[in-house]
Formats: sequence, structure tokens, C-alpha cells
Amino acid sequence: MGNLYWVMLEESEHLEVPFPTELVYEQSIEWYNELSKKQVIEYCKKHYVSLSQDEDTLKSFWATLAMAVYAWVEVAPDPRMLNLIDQAQLKISQ
Repeated sequence: MGNLYWVMLEESEHLEVPFPTELVYEQSIEWYNELSKKQVIEYCKKHYVSLSQDEDTLKSFWATLAMAVYAWVEVAPDPRMLNLIDQAQLKISQ
């Protein structure tokens, strides 16, 4: 795996999540903007990253996590990254 593009989580002082490249990050933004909050939450849940029990609520840092899920599932598949993303979600939600 080459150099990753790291993005700071919005409500975190130190947590970052990786994207395969900056271009993939930009593609992930476009994907995210095309979906409803409910669709984003359901997509992540389908890939074992839990964002919310409330399908009408999406915290700001969840957008970055959701985009990372998309990047590592659709654009550059690597299931190991999904675990890393889920762990970041758990850590920042505490």
C-alpha cells in the first residue's frame, strides 16, 4: 500500500482516518453528497460500521467515517480498513 491520504475527524483532537489517495477522498465526498443521511447510515451498517441508532441524526465526524467506508469498500477494497474505521467511531463516540 502506497502513501495514504489522512483526514482529521471533525470532533477529534487527534484521530484521523486514511483514504487510499486524495482523489479517492474527493470521489467519496461526491458519493456522500448524493445520499440522504438515512442512506449513508444504512450503507455503513451494511458494511459493519455502526454510526447511529437514530436514522435522522448524522454527526459531523460521521461524514468522514462514512466516506472512508465507501472508499475502502467501493474504490480500493480493503476489509482491514473497515475495522480501523469502526474503532475510530467507537473511540470518538466515548
